[in-house]
Amino acid sequence: IAVRVRSTRPPVPALLRPHTGSPAASVEFLNEEEGVSPGQACVFYDSAGPAARVLGGGIIRKTRPALPLPTMARAPGLATSPT
Repeated sequence: IAVRVRSTRPPVPALLRPHTGSPAASVEFLNEEEGVSPGQACVFYDSAGPAARVLGGGIIRKTRPALPLPTMARAPGLATSPT
């Protein structure tokens, strides 16, 4: 499917995963999508083209980063302050 979360951006490819026994679903973008926030509308389309038909939608309840946040590794010989 294609998903739009900002009215000024075109729909983008995504995977829609309905939650069994619940009206909720998870959306996984196939590419990084910036600016996705709880409370925004999320609209599902049958394609990303200009003749796309609306399949449905909902309100974003929560988000999570696409990639884990980087961690700092302590390199040998790196100056650190005493604890």
